[in-house]
Amino acid sequence: MFRHAAFFLLLTVSLSYAQDCKDQADFCHSIVDNNKCSLGAAKRLCRKSCGHCSEPAPPRPEPTADCKDERDDCEAGFYICGEYPQLAKQCKQTCEICGQPERPRPTAGAGCEDEASFCHSVVDKNKCGLSAAKRQCRKSCGHCEAPVPPLPTPTDDCKDERDDCENSFYICGEYPELAPQCKMTCEICGGRPGATKNPVETKDRNVPDEKKRRSMEDG
Repeated sequence: MFRHAAFFLLLTVSLSYAQDCKDQADFCHSIVDNNKCSLGAAKRLCRKSCGHCSEPAPPRPEPTADCKDERDDCEAGFYICGEYPQLAKQCKQTCEICGQPERPRPTAGAGCEDEASFCHSVVDKNKCGLSAAKRQCRKSCGHCEAPVPPLPTPTDDCKDERDDCENSFYICGEYPELAPQCKMTCEICGGRPGATKNPVETKDRNVPDEKKRRSMEDG
């Protein structure tokens, strides 16, 4: 009798969760495709797509000194955990990669691979000449035999306004209106072609989200 009662109680709770089950993010297809449904963020924001309807949504974890996100938008943009592994380290808590060693930067001639997932865009937009491409898109851009250039040193006259320019340098070609935020990475310091006269207007804009990038690529 007690087993039957427990079963019906569990069934009632499961049905209650299922009735209110829906995705809270528009990129849940990416979470499924990249096998990230086990993340706590997926259990909160992609419950329907990831098949978590029969269980309660877990609370957001509290950051600690050893495990925390560096950005405020990690939960809302957690598709980067699978889509952009080079950006995931900015969201270690959300992507659940605390304690994992960072991948070393490649050296010339050793296992030539792309470090970024958007190298096709870098090729399409003719941005393979950028130093960032020589570091992160060596295979797609044909830089396997060339030495890997070091990261540039910012100066007062040439520096990036964002911390994620190196890992999001697809904006240099895809979003020229945002490129002035990454003048050093996009190599447009000194009034070179592509720089705008009034970058203040775009200073607070975020790197475009995954849905906008996909729609622009498809269009």
